[in-house]
Amino acid sequence: MPKIKCAYCGNVFNLDLEDVDLDSEIEEISKNQASITITITARCPKCGRRVLYGSDTFSISFRVSGDILS
Repeated sequence: MPKIKCAYCGNVFNLDLEDVDLDSEIEEISKNQASITITITARCPKCGRRVLYGSDTFSISFRVSGDILS
């Protein structure tokens, strides 16, 4: 677990998995592929400002069990 110092209030704290928020969104989906964006953020427990941010979009291929009708 990394130790973080907030750039706004100077609070130093250990960043735990429970402190990190994970959000995901399907951007696009086709017959055999989906584009997904995952975003992680964390906030300072003292002042509430964001101290960690990361986002990435990737494509994942999949196989459909059945017929794609349109």
